[in-house]
Amino acid sequence: MHTRRMLHSRSIRLMVLVVLVCCAAGAGAQDKKNMDTAKPAKASPAAAIDPALVGVWGVDNQGGYDFRADGTFIMQGSITYRYDASKGVWHYWQPATPGFKVAAEYKISADGKGLTINLKTGKQFTNLKKIR
Repeated sequence: MHTRRMLHSRSIRLMVLVVLVCCAAGAGAQDKKNMDTAKPAKASPAAAIDPALVGVWGVDNQGGYDFRADGTFIMQGSITYRYDASKGVWHYWQPATPGFKVAAEYKISADGKGLTINLKTGKQFTNLKKIR
């Protein structure tokens, strides 16, 4: 039970951190947007998606992390992010702020049923199991 609370607490802290950073990035992006009105918009390259990551992952059977093949990542059933993932590096961002990507490292177990996500700072975030 203690482990579940600790993982839930870490998940909440990560969500709060992401929201705060995205809000700050959004404010900076608005200032830059006003200055660079003459530049043409560039099409973003197709995101790389590791097919082994696609699916629903969680600390229990309820899931909580839904990685979709279209590059959409839904956290806790309500917050939608975009993501790319390849060769153990995972980036995610809010659709409103595509220029600001949060980086993490991930590792999928040899049997494909376990996922470990670490923030780039090296502090372990969580261990998840594949639900479906």
